[in-house]
Amino acid sequence: MSTEYGPLEPQPIEVEETRAWNEAAVGARLNAEVLLRIMPPREGSFLRPNSDDPLRNMAWFCHGLLESAADHLVLWADYAAPLKFHPDHVTVHALRPVFTLARAAIESASQAIWVLSPEDPKVRGARYIMLATWDLNEQLKAAVDEESRAELKSRRDSIFAALGVTARTFRPPRYLDMIREATEFLSLAEPVSMTSAGNVERVWRCAAAAAHGKHWPEFELHDRTEVDDGLFSSVPKIGAMSEVLEVADCLLSASVVLFAMHAGRIDDHKKLWDEAAQRLAAKVTPASTDSP
Repeated sequence: MSTEYGPLEPQPIEVEETRAWNEAAVGARLNAEVLLRIMPPREGSFLRPNSDDPLRNMAWFCHGLLESAADHLVLWADYAAPLKFHPDHVTVHALRPVFTLARAAIESASQAIWVLSPEDPKVRGARYIMLATWDLNEQLKAAVDEESRAELKSRRDSIFAALGVTARTFRPPRYLDMIREATEFLSLAEPVSMTSAGNVERVWRCAAAAAHGKHWPEFELHDRTEVDDGLFSSVPKIGAMSEVLEVADCLLSASVVLFAMHAGRIDDHKKLWDEAAQRLAAKVTPASTDSP
């Protein structure tokens, strides 16, 4: 399989340069497989309280965040590192799609870590309620008919009353704050090249800018060569793409482990991971050894 990166003048990429991409693709697929089999939480675990507990839907809420992160990275993996190879297949990598998908994974996984990371279960519960209320409030804004709007508003207002806030005073957490707290909790280290919340913030801001069509990533995240007066050849930086994938992969993997811990399924995690690895290996058709 030939792999190139563009957009104007695609250039071949050496396999060693994309090792981080392959690791992220494998991690996305394995985590997605584990997530399919890790529910429901065991009875008596934090994520499986009794049926009268107001936190009874917390497991499904957090599991949905993890599925979102995995779905985005698996979509990228299916394009960038397909399981089946054709000798004539060429993958051309552009910067914005990978940054957009990785950004979504970073935000989704960070929310789950933000909820599940505090030691105090009361704080975990309060954070879940905060995010679930924010979710409901956004659903209300998108309601398509008056009946749905009225029902959602009634539910939201009852929660606001219990929290002692109003639609005007309710302040949900910011994505940036949750990403920073998730990073600080994990103390991200090698093989991820960013070792501080500030560095991960930089990666996330680059991803958000790329997703929103901002112009500055063209200069920050591409190698540009002037080929004529006012005309540039521009190719995305391999290192920048590796960075954002490493961060997304690390956050997803950590959030799945954290979920397993609070679901009382941590002893099952390694077994599910190993089984997923075996299934994945059976699906892969190795690329030809003489392919770049």
